[in-house]
Amino acid sequence: MFTKGFLRGVFVILLTAAAVSGLSAGAGAEAPKNTAKPVKIGIVFWQLDSNALLVQKYFKDYVGPRLNVEFMFSEAIDNADKLMTFMENAYAAGCQGIMNYQNSSIPQAIAKANELGMYIATQAPFVEDNKMLPYNVGFVAAEASSVAKSFGELVKDMLNDGQKHSIIIISAGSAFGNPEHHEATIAILQTLADLYGLKYTKEIKDLAVTRAETEAANDKNVKIVIYPGYPTGNTYVTGLSTLLQTGEYDTILACNAAYARCAVAIDEVEKAYKKNIRISAITMIDDSTKTSFTTKDSTGDSSLNSAVVTPSISTAAGLFALVYNGITGHAERMRVNNTAYYFNSPKWKCIGAEEYTRIEKVNTSDTAWEVDIDDLKKMLTAFNPQADAQSIYKQLESITAESVLKARGL
Repeated sequence: MFTKGFLRGVFVILLTAAAVSGLSAGAGAEAPKNTAKPVKIGIVFWQLDSNALLVQKYFKDYVGPRLNVEFMFSEAIDNADKLMTFMENAYAAGCQGIMNYQNSSIPQAIAKANELGMYIATQAPFVEDNKMLPYNVGFVAAEASSVAKSFGELVKDMLNDGQKHSIIIISAGSAFGNPEHHEATIAILQTLADLYGLKYTKEIKDLAVTRAETEAANDKNVKIVIYPGYPTGNTYVTGLSTLLQTGEYDTILACNAAYARCAVAIDEVEKAYKKNIRISAITMIDDSTKTSFTTKDSTGDSSLNSAVVTPSISTAAGLFALVYNGITGHAERMRVNNTAYYFNSPKWKCIGAEEYTRIEKVNTSDTAWEVDIDDLKKMLTAFNPQADAQSIYKQLESITAESVLKARGL
């Protein structure tokens, strides 16, 4: 028989060993691995640009290890057939959901996801087709009207100096089915009408859908020309450069980043006419935008003066939350009246190079993501039982440049 003293001694030794083990784990030993089967999600990209690579890094290196999620990334997918093939391969590889950035065949992608039993969220404005299908958990994108409002405010700030300016409006896809470009073009034309107290000889709605270079004639003789389309053909850059080389224009308001394709022509015109051409644009947070903001032109001004920029990770986090919640059994909380819902992920206004210098620090480390893991968990019903479509909408809409910069101490 063991004595009480012996048993007490053994008990003390066991307690001490347990304490030492606990201290060792707390001092940096690797935590036990999550042995639960990981959630697996496929992500479809229509192009592998710098923003797509940033999204991959966010999910593969940051979100995945923290939430036990694996990701399968597509190559650049530019048509419906490739999209269907990727979705089938993702299903075969064990993916339970799809985050879709490919917008050319959205109804078809939703139908395929439902056929396969995979939850799908799409980076696009709301699409009516297949909105009732149960595996469709929603759409996330910047609301066109909110982008237009922000751009209109930038235009007003730029041109509200009491001077008469001559303006090129790069309307991009306004006449070709792009709602963001369309709303932005209308906002620009209306802002100019308000600033100069002018009336156009044509209706704004008609000017916004012109498919050819068109002068927006008006009763105040303010020189305004609309330049539509995308820089995909051989004539686009040449045509815009020719317009600039007249020396008539001192302002470019661009609904996309096409202005950057004409940087050399703009510089040459500024030097030849000894004038400053100011630019405001809807663009991305990338190296090209950084170069435009930080490069000084021949007049000593920034090549790009202001912009509405796209925060990639906010939208990505919204897409992930919808799909993850579907996979973990909360799909109906992501839908409203049994219908897929639309979630606004606003773009950010950026007034000047100094502010852009702060914004470009976002997403450069694990302590600087637009949406960190704690913010992300607030959108996941498995971690926050109150999370639903309404709460996620409010959270995404509240993510502004100011809120992120303040939260991350940038």
